[in-house]
Amino acid sequence: MLELCAPGETISRFPVAVVDTVLAYQTFCTVQMEKVSVIIPTRNRKEILYNTLALLAQQRAAIHEVIVIDSSDIPIDPSELYNKFAFNACCLLRAKASVCAQRNEGIRRATGDLVFLLDDDISLDRNYITLGLSFFRNHPAALVVSGLVVEKNSSGSWEYASPRSSFCRLVWTFVFQLGIWTDLEGTKKTRFNSFFLQQLQRYYRRLGNGISKGGWPVLSHFSKPVFRSQIYYLGASIIQRDWLLGHLYTEKFDQHGIGDNYGIAIKLLPEQGVFILTDTSAYHHKHPANRLGVTEAYYKRVLALDYFSTLEGSASSIWLMWSLVGNLLDACLHRQMDRVIINCKLMGILLLNRNPLLR
Repeated sequence: MLELCAPGETISRFPVAVVDTVLAYQTFCTVQMEKVSVIIPTRNRKEILYNTLALLAQQRAAIHEVIVIDSSDIPIDPSELYNKFAFNACCLLRAKASVCAQRNEGIRRATGDLVFLLDDDISLDRNYITLGLSFFRNHPAALVVSGLVVEKNSSGSWEYASPRSSFCRLVWTFVFQLGIWTDLEGTKKTRFNSFFLQQLQRYYRRLGNGISKGGWPVLSHFSKPVFRSQIYYLGASIIQRDWLLGHLYTEKFDQHGIGDNYGIAIKLLPEQGVFILTDTSAYHHKHPANRLGVTEAYYKRVLALDYFSTLEGSASSIWLMWSLVGNLLDACLHRQMDRVIINCKLMGILLLNRNPLLR
């Protein structure tokens, strides 16, 4: 058996090959010592939860424990869950119907060094946790690591970003400081827009994958094998538990927790952010149960942005209002009355300081 050096003892006196072997062995031991606690909040999605757990059991990396926090109208049977899935440790907790409160309960109960926040309608590549642990090992200062989260588009194909933006849409987005979730390098260039497109691309390159002046997430650069973003979907993220304990989820939101990921991510320093690994993916099925419609989700998301811009200083309330003007005009141009009404309502709420989250 290879005898390792005592703490503080130098290994420079050994041959290079032996030194490399010792370091590799020590690294291997370090990885094995990392304990991952998987936390899964769920509500009225028993079948999709069981599918997620079945795929989780196929992960190549060892899992320290799985904590399921259930708020279903018909509670999940603990004995059925424990018998069906043979994890090293599996715990089923009951909590009120609030995805933020459910996650917080799981974070407090977790005993691992790392917390894997996993939504109950996510499928993972088999190497997902393995690659996440490897990144933490090589980048010990990292706080949050995720794979590439992909969703199905209208044609049924998996994609990680919206279709490439047109030049006119890009200008509109810039003027009203709205959000972007697309690769700007793919915007079509012509001899008429070439100069202005280069200026816009340069602006967003300097901004990085950050936050617009209106507070909206900007994700416009997807470099391989890893890129960093200030705001990202955290439903399939591995996070340092000690840090997360000091930055728990805001429980003022309703049971759907719209704005929850934003509230955690803005507490990261810009130079930290969320590291996204492009060599592994999490497939977000967006199960319809307990999911809000597009208009209602947008309404709650704007209230959450106003809440964080007021309390955390994540953005300017004036710029947020200006971004709503842009969305209102866009809705008028497309004759979408439901969007016109919801944006008018939101502008009134913000002007009168009637955000229910701030009461």
